[in-house]
Amino acid sequence: GVLSPSLDDFEQSMVETLLDLLSSVCIQATTQKWLPQLTTEQYLNNLPRVAELPSIMQCEDVFRDAQVVIVSPGPSLRQDLETLKAAHNQFIVVAALKAVDALLDAGIVPDFAIWQDPRDHSIYLPVHPRTAEVSLILSDSCHANFFAGGFKTHFVYSDFNLSSLPMAAVIHGEDGLRVGASSVSTVACLLALGLGCRGITLVGQDLHVSNGHYVSDSVSITDETIELLDASEGLTCKGINGEQLETLPNYLSFIGEFEQIALAYPHESLVNCTSHGAFLAGWEHMGLSERLNQIETSEKKHISIVNPTVIAERKSALVESCVSLQESLRLWLKSSGAAADLLMDAIELGSAQIALGMHEKKLRELLDGDCQVLKYYCAGVSRLVANSVPSCEELEDTYRMSMDYYAAMDRAARKLISICDDVLLAFAESDRG
Repeated sequence: GVLSPSLDDFEQSMVETLLDLLSSVCIQATTQKWLPQLTTEQYLNNLPRVAELPSIMQCEDVFRDAQVVIVSPGPSLRQDLETLKAAHNQFIVVAALKAVDALLDAGIVPDFAIWQDPRDHSIYLPVHPRTAEVSLILSDSCHANFFAGGFKTHFVYSDFNLSSLPMAAVIHGEDGLRVGASSVSTVACLLALGLGCRGITLVGQDLHVSNGHYVSDSVSITDETIELLDASEGLTCKGINGEQLETLPNYLSFIGEFEQIALAYPHESLVNCTSHGAFLAGWEHMGLSERLNQIETSEKKHISIVNPTVIAERKSALVESCVSLQESLRLWLKSSGAAADLLMDAIELGSAQIALGMHEKKLRELLDGDCQVLKYYCAGVSRLVANSVPSCEELEDTYRMSMDYYAAMDRAARKLISICDDVLLAFAESDRG
């Protein structure tokens, strides 16, 4: 928070709210610089692996009408481990990956771990020998290392920004969940609610750093977190008991996501049992022991795994989707090449504007249709051009900027075609194997 003796209470509240929002927006803006390219490339490269894995949609029977506890790795989790150990069979236990070792050390085997970050944060993979008893839920655009062995199995959910691609329907079905959130715990909430759970209970969801960062000292703090700490000194959030707690900009964003979930699901049982954490508007707050008295134990259901026939059908459909994507990208290259020629004519001769408009209309239709993956992949380029156009003083400057834009998009299209070539080769090799 920010303190200023010259502001009245209302003005001070508004200043603090705006600064909190600005911090969250800065985090999101920074993320958007690298996220589209990284997730798109990993999404495509993961297709041969994902083809053989069950979708989270196959867990619908497991979550339907179940009580779900989402366990996060905040320091306050230490206070609730014994209580959770005695009663964890009353819940489907979904643990953030950074909390898995602490749970297993305490004798609690979560039904699922969950991971979302697309970067190679392999340092957070659990090392406990009982990790093999835990299934991992992860996005289909996560880094390849998280699809490696060590877990019971992997359940994939659809990356929100890529969930409208034909490949997503092949893997998750036409009615697959589209979950968009920046916190792994809010993703877990949305998946559980989307699969029909009866209630959500949060534990270890501290969302502040007043008492440290993680339940276990073995969990490393990234350089990014250290930078955030340095940049956000004095930033606070409201605690469960009304106190002010030191927090981080991305935690403020997560708090906002939890509160949006409460608004979106007003009739669901949403309870925050974190012992010492941020206040979440719209959520009920109580101790874990009190929460346990409210719910009944329900029998956990069996999870079905993908059968070989389905895997073969998936692989065939995904190969067709990759080939179709390549064809669409080649059509883009052909159309953008024609548009670039017309732009050069417009610069040199001051003509061809009508024909140019027709080609650009076709290109926009491609980006909104069969080449939508290219549109997302190049989101940073599009934002840069959109921000630069107002500074163009002459029409010729605008044309030259458009040519640079098409050149950048063409390079991206060729790279995606090349990635699809590698993916098709991987599918062919898996069939021979």
